[in-house]
Amino acid sequence: MNHKTIFLHAAILLAAVNLANSESKNTAAVPFPPILIADFSNNKPKTLAGDGTIGAWVLDSKDPGQACRVSTAAIEENGEVKPCLAIDYKLESEAPFRAKAGVWMSVGRQDLSDYNTLEVEIKGDKDLGFPGSMRIEIKRPNPKDPREMIWGGWQADGISSKWKNVKVPLSQICGITDWSDIRQIVLTFIDNISDKKKGRVYVGRIAFTKIGGAKPWAESVYETKIKKTKSEVKGRQWAELQIKRLLGFPKRSVVKKEFSGDSKKMLREMARDVWKFFEAAVDKETGMPLDNIRLSLPEPMGSDTQVGDYTNITNLGLYMACLPAAEDLGFITRAEAEKRALLVLDSLGKMETYKGLYYNYYDTTTRERTTNFISSVDTGWLMAGLIMLRNSYPGQVAKLATNMIGNIDLGFFYDPSEKELYHGYYANTGAYSNYHYGVFYAEARIVSYLGIAKGDIPEEHWFALSRVFPVEWKWQSQAPENRKITQVLGHKFFSGNYVWNGKPIVPSWGGSMFEALLPPVFLDEARLSPQGWGLNDLRHAKAQIDYAKQLGYLVWGMSPSSDPKITYNEFGVKPVGIKGYGNGIVTPHATFLALPFVFDEAVSNLKEFIKHYPNIYGEYGFYDAVDPISGVIVYRYLALDQAMSFLGLANALNPGKLHDRFYSDPIVKKGEKLLRSENPLPN
Repeated sequence: MNHKTIFLHAAILLAAVNLANSESKNTAAVPFPPILIADFSNNKPKTLAGDGTIGAWVLDSKDPGQACRVSTAAIEENGEVKPCLAIDYKLESEAPFRAKAGVWMSVGRQDLSDYNTLEVEIKGDKDLGFPGSMRIEIKRPNPKDPREMIWGGWQADGISSKWKNVKVPLSQICGITDWSDIRQIVLTFIDNISDKKKGRVYVGRIAFTKIGGAKPWAESVYETKIKKTKSEVKGRQWAELQIKRLLGFPKRSVVKKEFSGDSKKMLREMARDVWKFFEAAVDKETGMPLDNIRLSLPEPMGSDTQVGDYTNITNLGLYMACLPAAEDLGFITRAEAEKRALLVLDSLGKMETYKGLYYNYYDTTTRERTTNFISSVDTGWLMAGLIMLRNSYPGQVAKLATNMIGNIDLGFFYDPSEKELYHGYYANTGAYSNYHYGVFYAEARIVSYLGIAKGDIPEEHWFALSRVFPVEWKWQSQAPENRKITQVLGHKFFSGNYVWNGKPIVPSWGGSMFEALLPPVFLDEARLSPQGWGLNDLRHAKAQIDYAKQLGYLVWGMSPSSDPKITYNEFGVKPVGIKGYGNGIVTPHATFLALPFVFDEAVSNLKEFIKHYPNIYGEYGFYDAVDPISGVIVYRYLALDQAMSFLGLANALNPGKLHDRFYSDPIVKKGEKLLRSENPLPN
């Protein structure tokens, strides 16, 4: 969370305090003495570590309904005077869902690797009023960009007019994995969880402590239980063992082709090659596509050949959607499509779930989960695939798919305090992820749409998602225009837009093609909102073309993909992303997603890929990514990117076919009004 801060400087004490002697006479029993952050004993707002700064903040400084003030106080109880911090807050905003205020505290640079608890004494003022709940957050710098902060939060409930020592378990603070450089503590009042919109809270002693023994951490690695080989196998030998389980594997690393001059014939041949990935890179027994394969040069098998013998549920959902698309194109028979569908549904039925929800990753050989994390957006893509299957193949396929859809409760991910969806849930600790999907125009709008249409999530969630953020949030790529409160279907929300090439555009989070154009593979935004979300889709495709020209690239299309320097990275058109990913790598799957929107430009771009990077094409079509400047190609195929490519091709070659299948479902039909009702772009 990037907060608008109002600084309140205070006198400080430049040292962390070791309480070993004052709090425990038996130092052997307390191997890690508490780290006192604040006790406010000198009657001034201060912390006892770092630069000691304390500041009050509000989410929107231009909103008169939001306010926060911090001072010190002394409360007499039972004949004793307790010094403390007094926080006066106001959340009486007319802005929907967006009133927040609080206090941040500098804690220096604390190494909490050996600690597991943050203790905060809190008490409400019974005369002025106080909230029953508030949030306590912890922040550290982002190692990738020290200008940014990584944070995690905990909701403190049960606040009363009596002092309560709130114990925040650090193991359930999701989002922070390295506790060696903690810089801030933030106390937050939130409109949606505050039963009192105005009041005062007192804060006493704040300290980091160690309570009890070791506890599981939310982001701990899940240790699988099934051994796949009797002895340890690595490298090429491991890859060869996994390849034996597949339906096929490339015989050549690079394929030289002369494509037809007819655009549709060229695209059809490319689609046939992309589909070969799913013909081959699927486990014979489980029917699950592998997450990725990496080939060597000049031959596919070599020292750097890799076979990713795992998959995630987005891969499975999109693969299931590819089956009817492949049938429509004549690449497989109906019987073969149903056979493949039943095999992957059988595997899904044998996988471990949590309350009907699937974990994010599974081993393609053993079907064993390989993670503790349950992802909301990935669950949405899985459900989209299940819906596509049940609408395409009646009988046993439809029956199995329907049962799984019924067991998936997307409302599990809904946070009523933020009216947004959590990124996910850690089953090992029972903690939701710290972050939410808060931006509307991103890949998560598929799970929002399906959750509302299915009745798992309230309709107001759709309008609680941010189209743009407040103007004063200077960290974003552009200052938004036309930001105002709008009402649609009885819901108030902030509308607004960025501008690209003189035209309004609603930004995504990172400016990537994946965020913008994967949802309309399923959601018929061009038909239901032709001058709204459909037009926004088109403008994002055109922005990719224009931005690549500005950068001097020979080809366009930036989206999360393989990276020559690291395994996987995020790329996008920064000016049309709120956060805005960086540039540097181009991926062909972005062009395939854009085909239904900019057909001629996309066809031309595919030809440019082959012209300028002749080794980019293999047996399964284009490799995943290329550095457009150096020409370095990443010789990997990703199930996710192959599926996006194939579905984009299918929508271009058989316009409306996939949408007709998807919208024949009663759940999907119920959500149409969400897209019809709003025109996000000013005339």
